[in-house]
Formats: sequence, structure tokens, C-alpha cells
Amino acid sequence: MIVVRGLTKRYGRGAGIENLDLEVRPGEVVALVGPNGAGKSTALRAVAGQVLPDAGEVLIAGVDLSRDPLAAKARLGYLPQEPVLYPYLTGEEFLRFIARVRGVADIEEALALCDLGPAARRITREYSFGMQKRLALAGALLGAPSVVLLDEVFAGLDPLVAVRVAERIHAEAGRGAAVLLSGHELTVVAEVADRVAVLAQARLRRVLCSAELRTLQGESGALERAFREIVAPSSTGASP
Repeated sequence: MIVVRGLTKRYGRGAGIENLDLEVRPGEVVALVGPNGAGKSTALRAVAGQVLPDAGEVLIAGVDLSRDPLAAKARLGYLPQEPVLYPYLTGEEFLRFIARVRGVADIEEALALCDLGPAARRITREYSFGMQKRLALAGALLGAPSVVLLDEVFAGLDPLVAVRVAERIHAEAGRGAAVLLSGHELTVVAEVADRVAVLAQARLRRVLCSAELRTLQGESGALERAFREIVAPSSTGASP
């Protein structure tokens, strides 16, 4: 489970994320969506322990991230917006390294997930962005973490791979993981999410529940119109 209370991270005069309250239950997929600069990546990086918040509390599977960061991070898998790999390791060597850190004996499932074929024996600096993304995702899911954080998980993936990734996200939730992901394409993330949290100007504006998402998806263009209506007041300076 992920519990976020009052999470705030500021950069100079601007706010990366301001006073975010959010919970993701085991077996649930929640998506953060919003325009550029809305705070999606900042929120995920703070939940992953990659940046120190200025205020607020984050609990990862019941562990306070600020009090015991190592124990909290041991319970999560994190895919950043830009994949972070070791450029002179092969894809297979990268997965074996992550597996050893996490105490996992077998990487065959991870190799199948990233679907690199013979390229798994090439160094990762030779990979395309999509290949790097698939490898990083496979590494993030090694060891069946209790919490899965995926920043812009569908960016750079071809449609067929995106379908497989969506299936894997459902599988992770199906085994009981709490999944928090972000994306720009509302229609794409709404297909995999149980709830969608809409951010604008560093603040949470609204959370769309499963029933609302299904209703909006049933009418052509309704989901996009709802998204614009939620974020438009913040862009005009009016109160949401």
C-alpha cells in the first residue's frame, strides 16, 4: 500500500508538488495525469525516495520512507521517466545484477518481459530508447515488489509492446501490488487504471473513480473534455 499525506516539494519559487494526499491500495492501479509541469514526476520521485520532500509523509507498505528509507525502498520497484542503466553491461547482465541485489534467483521471466531476444547479450548503450525502457521496466518488477512506481511507462513504446506492458501492470495488481503510474495520454492510462488522479499546477485537482472512468469512456471524447474542464480553471488562474 502507498500512503501519501501532505507531500510537498518546492523548487525555488515554484512548487513541484503541493500538499498531495493520495492512497493506493494493494491490488489497485492509480494513474497520475496532467499537463507538463503538473507535478507527476516530482510526486513519483518523492514517493520513490529519489528526492527529499519539504513536507509531508510517505508510507511504503507500512514503512515510513523518511524514517527507514532502505526498508521502504526494498519494498518498491521504480521505473523513472528516463531509464537509468549501466551502459557497459549487457541487458542480461543488468538483470542479473538487479536480481542479486534483490535476492532473486531466476531472471527468465524478466528476460521474457523485456523481449530483447539476442540483443540481451549486447551492451545497453547500443539500445534504442524503447529497448532501454523495456529493460528498465523488467528490472523494476524483479522480485515482485509490494509497490510499483512507473513514470511515463508507455512513452516510447510501440503499440504492441504497450499492450503487453498494460497486461503486465494488471498482472502486478492481480498479485496484490499497489501500482502508481503517470502518463500524458489520459485515454491510455485510463485503460489500465482503477482511479485517475488529475494534477495541475502542482496540485491534485480531482480523482476520477472507476465508475466515472467507465462512464466517460463510453462516450466519444467525454474523457478528454472532462480532463480539460478539470485542469482549465488552474490555467486561467481561477479556483478549481
